[in-house]
Order: sequence, then C-alpha cells, then structure tokens
Amino acid sequence: MITYNKSYWGLPLLLRVYGSAFPRTWPFAVLSGFMTLVLEWTVAQDETEDGTMNRRSQAREWWGHPYPYQTFAFIVGFILVFRSNFGYGRYWEGRTNLQLMSAKWADAVIQVLNFDFGTLPLDIDEAGKIRARKFADTYVHLISLMHGVAVQNLRRDWDLDNLTSHDENSPAPPLDPKFLTSGGEESRFSWKDITQLRSDKKHKEKYNSLMKIHVLGGLTPDEKEGLGDTKEEDDVGGVSRGCRLSSGLVIPGPAERVQVVMAWIHQIILERRREGGLAIEPPIMTRVYQVLSEGMLGFEQCRKIMDTPFPFPWVQFVTVCLLLYTFTVPIVIASYITADWLAFILTVFAVMTYHALNEVARDLEDPFIYDPNDLPMARHQWAFNERIVALSSTKRPITPTDRKKFARLRTLVRKQSVGGVEVNMDRRRPASERVGGNHPDVQLFEDDERVDEAELVNKVLGI
Repeated sequence: MITYNKSYWGLPLLLRVYGSAFPRTWPFAVLSGFMTLVLEWTVAQDETEDGTMNRRSQAREWWGHPYPYQTFAFIVGFILVFRSNFGYGRYWEGRTNLQLMSAKWADAVIQVLNFDFGTLPLDIDEAGKIRARKFADTYVHLISLMHGVAVQNLRRDWDLDNLTSHDENSPAPPLDPKFLTSGGEESRFSWKDITQLRSDKKHKEKYNSLMKIHVLGGLTPDEKEGLGDTKEEDDVGGVSRGCRLSSGLVIPGPAERVQVVMAWIHQIILERRREGGLAIEPPIMTRVYQVLSEGMLGFEQCRKIMDTPFPFPWVQFVTVCLLLYTFTVPIVIASYITADWLAFILTVFAVMTYHALNEVARDLEDPFIYDPNDLPMARHQWAFNERIVALSSTKRPITPTDRKKFARLRTLVRKQSVGGVEVNMDRRRPASERVGGNHPDVQLFEDDERVDEAELVNKVLGI
C-alpha cells in the first residue's frame, strides 16, 4: 500500500512511477499516437486544385460527422467507469472485512484472558498459576497463528517458511514495498513492475519471502506438520488437497489452515474449562465463540473476493472495446486536427485516459494480490500481534476512587467493636507496635512490612 503526502497540491505524486497506472498505459497511447501521425502524413492531407481550391482530405471524407463515433466512445467510457466503481467496491469491501476479522479476534483475546484470570480462586496454588499462564500463552499464540495463516491465505501464499517469529524489537514490515531493504538488490522493483501488473508465480514467491508474516512464538515443528507443509496450491486458493499420513494424522490442504487453527483454539478452550479455568457463566462464555465466529466470517468474506475474480465476460468485453478505441480514435482525430503535433498529443491523452481507468480498476479489484497497491498483509499481521500482546499484559490502572480507597486503607483508624480501642493501620509502624494486631484489617499488611505501593494497590484492587 502506497502512503503519500498531500502537500504542494499533490504535485509530488507525479514523480512516483512504481505503482502508478499511467506507465502501464504508455505502450497503447504511444502506438495510437504514431498511428495518428501516419494518417496525418498520408490520407489526412488536404489537396489543392489549381493552387486556389482546397479539397477535403480522404480521412475527412471518411468521417463526415463524429457523432457515430461519439456513441461508441461514450459506451467505452461508461463500461470503464462501471468497472472502476466495482473495483473500488471490492477493494473497500476487502479492507472492511479484514479489519472486522482482526477486531473480532482481538476481542476474543480480551474476553478469554479476562474470563480466565478474573475467575481464578483467591487461594490458587502455584501449579494452578502455572496452568493459567501456560493457557494464556498458548491461546495468544494460536490466535496470532490463526490470523497469520489467514492473511497468508488471502495473499495466495502457501509457503509455511514465510511464517516467522514475531520480534517486538525488530522494525515493522513496510507499508510500501518500495522501502524493502532486507532483500538487498533482489527486493528492488524492475521495469516490469512499472509497465505491468505482476502476478506470475516467481514474482509472488519472491515478494512473499521478503514480506514475511510474523507469528507470536513462531511455528513449532508439530504445528507445521499439522498445517500441512506443502507449497502446492491452485492460484484460486479454494481447493483442499489434504491427505492422511501413515501415522493416522490428517494433513489439511493449504486452503483449510485457518479452520484447522480455529479448531485448535476451540480445543484448548474446552481443555481449560475441564481443568477448572474459564469458570464464567455459560451464557457469557458463548460470547467468546460468537466473536471467534464473526472473525471467521470476516475472513470468509475476504476470501470470497480473493477466490472470485472479476467476471471474465466483462473483462473480455472491456479489453476488446479498449483495443478498438485504441486503433480507431487516430482516424477521427486525424480527420479534424490538421496540426501533426496537436493530433499526436490529443491521441495520446485520450488513449492514456481510457486505459488508465481500466488499469486502476484491474489494480483495485484484487486488493490482496498486486503490489505495491495491495493491502499490506505483513504489516497488518505485525500490528495485530502488537495489539494482542498489549491486551494480554495490560492491567487496570488506578482510578481516583481507588486512590482514595488506598489512602484510607493506609491511614485508617478504626475502633474495635469491643472496648472502643483504636486500631492504627499506618504500615510504617512495626506490626508488633500496632494496636489490635490480630484484627482482620490489620492482617492485610502484617505479613510483609516491606510491601511496596504497587503490591498494596493490587491487594486493594483484588488482583
């Protein structure tokens, strides 16, 4: 995805060629312009008789009036605008559902971790704490893995070697492939990237290997085997080519990896409930399954766009009309423009404009495929990892109400119910000097005289 600056009226954008639609139109525009020059030098020359009378050129006699051609040009323009609108609609629908997928799966992280930690018993032993931490780490890892194989699927990347461990200290993948630096000279774009949309297998493999998908914790050998370590897959990406190994393990096809990881997530949730965790009420627990399902729905909506190209009859019709326009508009322009240079320029402008509309539509209608205007899947995955890491380690901050409660607990002076003896809870005094040392309120701080403020706040908040 290309990011740009809107300063100076957008004029600096004219200097960008990698990702621009205009360079891809020049072959047709220049060809049509030279055809106009040939016509100007041959059939478009006005003839004279006796040096006094001018006779209309042969090209002008062919086109007595441009109205019939205007009808054809209007139809071509209409179908191009129609395709551009639908191309942008596909692009924005893909972006919307991609964000929906990420948002719902991030919600699932918030809910599961809080439902689990919030229902742990107060007297939990060390083994229970270890099980809770292990479940949280595994759950966050699998959510990251599911999101990773989802964005990998959408960009038609079936190589599991392109999944790498997430390192929060490493720089984020670039939004714009122009700024790729890890690949050295191989990562730089070539003239083919400027003059055509690159979707060949070799180019996609190189691009995907440079824009790796980051997964929290990386990919274990068992997970790699369970996901089916194969690189063979149709370009469509909707066909499963699973198999069963001699050990009995079923290997899914590359297109089904997202659903496989979703099944793993459901399995560890059920295992956690069996061992006593996630002790939340069942109606509330169903929210977890709902947001996981809604995230999967967002992924399937994205995959619908990836699996389904723009209809072939319409694309073929547009291509034929553009070629007809390219080879016929020089005749019309040569018939009415006598200046050779002006006829050439107008022809180039007209053909370039029509072809540019088509190239923009071709680029946008597949939002996950064609760099550099594709959605930045590697960057999106990296940002998702950062988001769920933050969610998994956050703790509610102290509010003004909590601070008042904290201050009262530090300096509170209560009277015992028997005898009216005051109990000073100032923790700066030794426990042996406190009055009412066995009082329940005093017991909160008696165990450790060196309790710091953060630990004290945790006790106050009950976390």
